[in-house]
Amino acid sequence: MFVKAILSRRLSWFDDYAEIVRLYPRLSPWGRLYFPLRFLNCPFRRVESAVPKSGVVVDIGCGYGLFANLLAMRSAARNVVGYDIDAVRINVARSSVGGRKNIAFDVADEIETLPSCDVVTLLDVLHHIAPDVRLRLLQDIFQTLRSGGALVIKDIDKIPRFKYLWNYLHDWVMTRGSCCYYLSNLEMCRLLEGIGFVVAAEPLKTRDPYPHILYRCTKPQ
Repeated sequence: MFVKAILSRRLSWFDDYAEIVRLYPRLSPWGRLYFPLRFLNCPFRRVESAVPKSGVVVDIGCGYGLFANLLAMRSAARNVVGYDIDAVRINVARSSVGGRKNIAFDVADEIETLPSCDVVTLLDVLHHIAPDVRLRLLQDIFQTLRSGGALVIKDIDKIPRFKYLWNYLHDWVMTRGSCCYYLSNLEMCRLLEGIGFVVAAEPLKTRDPYPHILYRCTKPQ
């Protein structure tokens, strides 16, 4: 039973991947490689469980729409809108919608274009944004959220150090040497609380070499 439980946890990412990848009618060779790797190295299931089960959910920096689709599949009471600045990725994401009514995708790089919403999610987005732009984005999200709304962030911590350095190398390769702007747990909490959020931080311990951390942020009523 113990071995079965361990195997079940290890294969849970594949179950989610298999469910979501079926939504995409045509995948490029890059997509066939990237999609399973993304599910493997990001604890989507644990982040999804932190997102309220109903309301308007905006996923900023949604990329190909993997997490947005998981949110919509896990609860029909969520109305999910994914935004990204990359039109190519958004076109791939749109191909996954089919006839479903609780998910949509659009190109946007300005938060002012986003609707009033109950939840905003940011997965591995903030450390790619320069500090001044990041601050304005989070302030705008605070204004966009309805009272009592939630901001759910999955990002990268600076500890353990060896995992942080591995992720730094990963991002350097994936972004072709672009600069990243990581914050420690304490720095991120101070930033979010200074904007007005009530914050609970939770390091996500996994077997993969990435220092995942989850921030559950609430806009006071």
